[in-house]
Amino acid sequence: MRTLHNLHCVIPAEEPEIRRILQIRRILQIRRILQIRRILQSVNMNLIKEMPDQVRHDKKEKQGSLHNLHCVIPAEEPESVNMNLIKEMPDQVRHDKKEKQGSLHNLHCVIPAEEPEIRRILQSVNMNLIKEMPDQVRHDKKEKQGFAKLSKVVLIVCAILMMNLRAVSEEKTLADRAIKLPKPRTTGSVSVEEAINSRRTRRTFQNKPLSMENLSQVLWAAQGITDERWKHRAAPSAGALFPMDVYVITGKNGVEKLDAGIYRYIPDGHYLQTRAEGDFNSELRKAGYSQTFFAESPVCLILTAEPVRTTWKYGERGNRYIYIEAGHIAENIQLIGESLGFSVGLVGAFKDDSVASLLKLKDGEIPVYIIPVGYRKAE
Repeated sequence: MRTLHNLHCVIPAEEPEIRRILQIRRILQIRRILQIRRILQSVNMNLIKEMPDQVRHDKKEKQGSLHNLHCVIPAEEPESVNMNLIKEMPDQVRHDKKEKQGSLHNLHCVIPAEEPEIRRILQSVNMNLIKEMPDQVRHDKKEKQGFAKLSKVVLIVCAILMMNLRAVSEEKTLADRAIKLPKPRTTGSVSVEEAINSRRTRRTFQNKPLSMENLSQVLWAAQGITDERWKHRAAPSAGALFPMDVYVITGKNGVEKLDAGIYRYIPDGHYLQTRAEGDFNSELRKAGYSQTFFAESPVCLILTAEPVRTTWKYGERGNRYIYIEAGHIAENIQLIGESLGFSVGLVGAFKDDSVASLLKLKDGEIPVYIIPVGYRKAE
């Protein structure tokens, strides 16, 4: 909620519309606010005069987090003004604050600003029309609003920097365990139309290891960098924030020239980080409610997400974008699988905690999808 500032002004009393409003007994009641709004917007702000020193200086009286609006209400007919509405006035404002405009007198008072309708009125005022304002009022009128916007920008920048620094730190720590992948190909023998037409979810695999070239191709299709300048990836991501990571679990003889273990794919640089060594297929199968085809596939890809990478910008709705992005990635993997003659399964039924523990995911990171990949059996 924005913090409002005091608007020092004089509302001229000779305007017939204002005179009509002053005849209303309780001018500050909410049912009359819309009328006041119309009047405020119609006032010729060039009539604003310099306020007395005691009004000009230090006239911000907070009510909660809001400020009072110091203004002058014309008093052509004293009987029409409900004096009970004038509360908590500073002494110097309360006493002897009647400035003449012709034969009329102006009544200095404080209009409370905690009501939502009044807040909307104040926010709708065209501040560019306010002239001859005291320096301290002109200088401060938007200071807090600007500071709030600046603070939000600073927090966003800090969040991005922290995520990037953490990623860089992790990559440097495991740099000596990095496995460079072959450069991916950007052309193939199967058209997009053919891949879409033959795409199926398949759960049977040949007992044959993948080549490093084919694993490289699958990972590139999932999350590979396709634009070196802007670091865009193969699958679209809301705001290009990329909350997803791809883990590779392979057993013995699952991939040529690659030991059994758990690996994390790093798109920028196109390489694998070794996360753990050993055969974890049985643990993964248990986490997947003992679905047997897990053990048959030479490779299982696991998509994980770190929601904060998206929700810092999009809030709660960012969680929805994560699952949309997971669908994009899975489709890319299936299409490249069709191009390479692979079987590609899709699994959403698994124990989240067991998979997170197996991958040693950090706090705030969650498993989203398990995708077994391997050579297709003859049909």
